[in-house]
Amino acid sequence: TLVMSLEKALALGLKPKAFFRGFTVAGCQPDEMGIGPVFSVPKLLKAKGLQIADIDLWELNEAFASQCLYSRDRLEIDNDKYNVNGGSIS
Repeated sequence: TLVMSLEKALALGLKPKAFFRGFTVAGCQPDEMGIGPVFSVPKLLKAKGLQIADIDLWELNEAFASQCLYSRDRLEIDNDKYNVNGGSIS
């Protein structure tokens, strides 16, 4: 995997496989460890003018199965688009 600008990829004759849209930082209470995506994803989507449905594939860290299922369900991410390569706990 290599990250570069679209202009550079096209100049090299490469077709992008994905686009990095940005990142954000959000926190939660210590007893809520692992559910940071529930707070950060909406913040990033709003900043970029996007909706959950605009994203083709989701890859969120899976520290624990319950945490990743909670985040997926709270964010209402389609299961067919969520950690399609198995994530870190598989």
